[in-house]
Amino acid sequence: ESYLGSFLAVQKQQLLVDAEDVLNEDQQPEKH
Repeated sequence: ESYLGSFLAVQKQQLLVDAEDVLNEDQQPEKH
């Protein structure tokens, strides 16, 4: 369904954002 495709796209984007946050935390340990 269109809704399912949109949902998966959002989930994929969220995973990319989470990955970037993890990298940022590794570079900036002070970030909580």
